[in-house]
Amino acid sequence: MLISTVKSLIQKGEEMKKKLLAGLAVGGMMLGMAAMANADVILSSDFEDGTLQGWAPFAPFGGALILYDNGVDNAFMYATDTVAGGSLLAQAPGLSGDLSYLDSMIWDEFVYDHGSNTVISTYIMIHGSDTWYQSSNVLGAVGVWNSKAVDFNDATAWSIAGGGSASFTDVISNADGLFISMDTSNWSGTNWYESRIDNVVVNGTSAPVPVPATMLLFGTGLAGLVGSRIRRSKKA
Repeated sequence: MLISTVKSLIQKGEEMKKKLLAGLAVGGMMLGMAAMANADVILSSDFEDGTLQGWAPFAPFGGALILYDNGVDNAFMYATDTVAGGSLLAQAPGLSGDLSYLDSMIWDEFVYDHGSNTVISTYIMIHGSDTWYQSSNVLGAVGVWNSKAVDFNDATAWSIAGGGSASFTDVISNADGLFISMDTSNWSGTNWYESRIDNVVVNGTSAPVPVPATMLLFGTGLAGLVGSRIRRSKKA
């Protein structure tokens, strides 16, 4: 009888240990998945599906966004304006409100040269708190596609455009939107040259995802294993 009771207790202990280990493993896996989910690409636009993928012109500035797609896997977006030498703000889809979680933005642009006049002046703009902030504008090589980038965590890479006094932190935390400023120029009076934009990627780390059930499962498994180890130590 005694032997049977001891065997039963041992068996129950082993089953409990397996459950605790399973809880620990599942909890750890869920925590890992939650951590992976927090590193997201917020926006990725290559225009290869034949649409502007949510990009739209910012109405007060006029002009239009056009999709170029010849079906050979090289679609891109460009801007036209009603006034020669004008510019257009292209608004990124779904990026407004608190953008402080953003990390960086990269994009490709084509730089023209017409009659020794470099034609393109593309930079990123954020509007919020009645203030426009713009990223620094560095021209790439002329006549080819260039890759550019901007860091949302480096306030020194941004400057106030058109006046205003809000800090960069205030603006990015209360943003009306994220925009690309795209030039259109008509140097000869007959030939139009538009900003060409492609492969826009905005990276960000989303807000932490609440996982109370996961934490409870993980904590229960961990506490159970610790308790099991203490009981073994006392018996020894």
